[in-house]
Amino acid sequence: MKLNQKGFSIVELLIAMALTSIILTGIIYFVSTGSRTASMAENDVELQSEAQIIMTHITNIVLEGNYAEIIPTVTSHNDSMLRVYYFDTATKTSIREKFFIFKESEEKIYYYEVDSKNMTSSEITAMETKIRNVWTSDGTVVGSQDDLLCDYVKGFDADCSQSPKIQVTLKLFKQDKEVNLQEEILMRNKEFRDVPVSRLVNI
Repeated sequence: MKLNQKGFSIVELLIAMALTSIILTGIIYFVSTGSRTASMAENDVELQSEAQIIMTHITNIVLEGNYAEIIPTVTSHNDSMLRVYYFDTATKTSIREKFFIFKESEEKIYYYEVDSKNMTSSEITAMETKIRNVWTSDGTVVGSQDDLLCDYVKGFDADCSQSPKIQVTLKLFKQDKEVNLQEEILMRNKEFRDVPVSRLVNI
């Protein structure tokens, strides 16, 4: 009996379908793996970039200050506050103060400014209350989005013991990616580097 050479047998079709399925599965796997790898690399770059932007912002503020101090936590969490002063060098009184407040429970850094030249006494008092409430809060979601400087913060600290040399450390963590930065900052203002005679804000 002669075999029919026209077309494909059922077995051949099944084999062809199986091979096609294997090839498609392989293609999908490689495309998916490549997409995940690209996404992870993009997240890593974004986190590194964000950390560097935040550190640059902190550096610029500390550079122009007259005095800086790190204030230890007053809550059950490992919070920290970096407070930078700008002086009237004639009277040795603080005329402007800037605050970086790290809240461990929220994994956030908040940023505040108080300026006696551009704020009324009532505005300074209101800002003082806001800063104190955030700093002393032992809960979560304590700060305003308007004051938020940075998310995904796992650690923030500063060594001010060698003033005017200030060493700042920042740790960000997002989606299994971690970035650690450390910056040594030398305060530029040589006119006056000491504890202020008076402060604008009492925390």
